[in-house]
Amino acid sequence: MSDEITDVAKNSIEVPDFNGDNELSSDELQTHFDLNEDGIITTEEFIEKIEDKIDKEIETIRNRRLIKKRKKLLSGFEDYTLFAGILFSIIYFGILLTMSSGILGDSTELDHSLSETILDTGEVCDVIEDAPWLNIYSDNDRQVMVVEAYNLNSSTAYELKWKRTTTADGILGEGEITEFDSDFNFSRTGQIAYGKDWHVGEYNFYAELYEADIEIEYRVVNAETNDNVTIQNNSEVNNNNNSENSSNTSSANNTPISVNSLNPEVEVVPHSNETNLVSEDNVVFEVKMESGAWDWFPGVDAEPVKAAKVTDAGARVCWGTQDLGNWGWGLMGAELGGGRETAMLTGGSAGIPAWWMAFVSLSLSVLTLFILYPLIYKVYHQESDDKLSNEQIERVVVLSLKHCAKRMKIDIEWDIFKFKVKELSIDVLVAYRTTDSTIASKIDVRAEILKEILNEFGIFRVFKPVLLVVKPVGEITGVDFEHLTRTNESLKPDVINSEHLVEDYTNFFKDLHNLSKIEDVIRDTLHSFFKLRNITDKGTAVLSDDHAIFVRVIYRPNQRFAFFRFKQSSLNIEQQLREELELGLDSQLADRELIISARNEIATLSDRSEAGRIETSESKKGRVAAVARQDGFAGRVLQTKFFGDMLSTVEYTAQEKREFINKWGFWGLIVFVWIPFMASGVLVGAVLGMLSRMKFNRVLWATLIGGSAASVTWAYTAEGIVTFMHKFRLEAIIPLAIIVFIGMAVLHLRSTRARRQTELFEDTMLELFNSDIEAKYG
Repeated sequence: MSDEITDVAKNSIEVPDFNGDNELSSDELQTHFDLNEDGIITTEEFIEKIEDKIDKEIETIRNRRLIKKRKKLLSGFEDYTLFAGILFSIIYFGILLTMSSGILGDSTELDHSLSETILDTGEVCDVIEDAPWLNIYSDNDRQVMVVEAYNLNSSTAYELKWKRTTTADGILGEGEITEFDSDFNFSRTGQIAYGKDWHVGEYNFYAELYEADIEIEYRVVNAETNDNVTIQNNSEVNNNNNSENSSNTSSANNTPISVNSLNPEVEVVPHSNETNLVSEDNVVFEVKMESGAWDWFPGVDAEPVKAAKVTDAGARVCWGTQDLGNWGWGLMGAELGGGRETAMLTGGSAGIPAWWMAFVSLSLSVLTLFILYPLIYKVYHQESDDKLSNEQIERVVVLSLKHCAKRMKIDIEWDIFKFKVKELSIDVLVAYRTTDSTIASKIDVRAEILKEILNEFGIFRVFKPVLLVVKPVGEITGVDFEHLTRTNESLKPDVINSEHLVEDYTNFFKDLHNLSKIEDVIRDTLHSFFKLRNITDKGTAVLSDDHAIFVRVIYRPNQRFAFFRFKQSSLNIEQQLREELELGLDSQLADRELIISARNEIATLSDRSEAGRIETSESKKGRVAAVARQDGFAGRVLQTKFFGDMLSTVEYTAQEKREFINKWGFWGLIVFVWIPFMASGVLVGAVLGMLSRMKFNRVLWATLIGGSAASVTWAYTAEGIVTFMHKFRLEAIIPLAIIVFIGMAVLHLRSTRARRQTELFEDTMLELFNSDIEAKYG
């Protein structure tokens, strides 16, 4: 029951305060409830008056819901929010596509400009553009200093020179990787091993990259005597040589060669001319002896090893727009897969600028809030006047059962009927008895009852899962089409009157002939009916008596992927069959009632009940929960398997945290979304605010502020976390931490779903229901 105070005047509630003193006397209550004015208020009179009042309230709400009001395209704050979200998503994904595809080039101007503002807490980054540049770092696993070169000409050879110095002692070591080193010129990466004289202390490391001018000399020698026969000079120059020099060289290369040996050999002799400095860089690094990376783990004891750590790498190199675009997609995937923490640690370990990580994370929050939340709000939100109370929901279910029982010719056992509205579901337990006119198929009865309830819930926007249990009780009567027999007909032999024997046999054969004609007409009609609609008759049963004609049809559509493409429901097929058969039987039908049951062979419970979504219990066979179908494109999308599972999990998480928000309100919602490790994404916060009956704009602002704070906090602390891990030799934990965060997200999702399933399919009344049936029918 709701704890809200009911506004009597606003809801037009009839109150028997006839003298207007705001008090209800016993006489006034007597007058109000004593319908037959006999001075006694019976239980039936009281229930009838209450039910009549509830029925009027339900009818008023139904009329409001069924009246289709024409609304403007943008009629509410949530519509403008959704429009803004769609517009932002177009702009955001357009930016990422143009950046990552290289349409905007690979300029570093964006990163350089923002590094000069407060958005970047570090030094102003170095603008590189297309010029060659070097990146120097230590690799302690391989005991080397690594120098990586970028933006180099693929057809040019390069030479790398390095030196290690201190302020006090000057140059302590130097070396070079020549332009003839094929490994370096292929990988553009040089490795300088730690030397034995690299003692503990602080050093400067300088690296210089030179563009080499190489001349190749080919010598033709005698294979037997190894004497020079003649010399051919071929000068290979870099791409910046002019065409005239290239022409002259080509002419020289075409000089005839005289060979006086039968087995000549060619010897290649490279020569390096001058080299040009194209890039240089320097870092300050410290050498010290450290224990192994896993020495902190119990039982692991390793010898200290020499380790170098760059303590001052200078300003970072500015990131190009294409690299930022590619990392934008990567960060989005990491956040969707493992949460905000995973994305920020991944980006921080890769050196992504904090402002870019914050922008991507914040944009994802905006997309979620400005698109998904308005859609959820429009589908699930109800005004307080239109929201059904628990008593009204029960009354809707009862009326649906009465209507369905009348149509299917069954009797509901109301003294066994059970109903309960829970936090996660609405439980309905129904026992029924068949009659002589019942088509005795438990599957059809269950599907029809579920369809009737869900159709009503769809009108009143009640989208809680319905757990329906339907059981036939007592002796089965009516027509059992599963066995093609008439049940509960005990044939007792009467006293035979010989005078009427011939007449009795005449009536028997006459009835048999009429039934045969009826069956022939029905089968001919069904044959043409299915042929015209490209449907196969998979089983037809026809039974007739003096009161009714029973037709049971099982059909299967003859088209590929019929499960998806065949749109007609069994109800439509039944109606079309009825029209055809009534026209074909005509006078033969007479006063008999035509009862038809049609079932699609490939249809599931979801199809037969026209449910929007079906959930099946993983632990209890046969238990299903059905949700009413939602109108509109947004409703269909939100009831797909992916979004349905996601939203049900989000709603369950919000239900668990509801008490917290009810206590702390707007500011509590901000903190809930901001603080990590609370399963507190912006979507969970938005649904939680909606369940707590907070206004749309307050929920939007609270979750937007909390989400923005969380994105900025994680983006600007991720680099510090990674630095801390490097400082204490915890580099190996960074990928482990990312894996752990992803694993925690997956486990949290699985555990939440498992808890929800357990609560959803909890049998709170089933045992009592079964015991009541057993007590009454044995």
